[in-house]
Amino acid sequence: MTLLFTYAATLVIGQAVGVAVGLFIERYSSSASMVVWLSLYFLMFWLAWRLSVRLTEPSSRPAVTRHPQP
Repeated sequence: MTLLFTYAATLVIGQAVGVAVGLFIERYSSSASMVVWLSLYFLMFWLAWRLSVRLTEPSSRPAVTRHPQP
């Protein structure tokens, strides 16, 4: 469940960044902003998934303590 919530949060943040970039580029060219925004829109789904999987993966295996041989 943590993975799903992390994915949703990273996706919302990523889409907000994509909209901001699109609005910034729209000042200079409206057709270019649509291409950039649409590219970022789909890229954010993939990027948010990769980031959320990396953030929620379990830590490395616990260290094995070895007992000295008698």
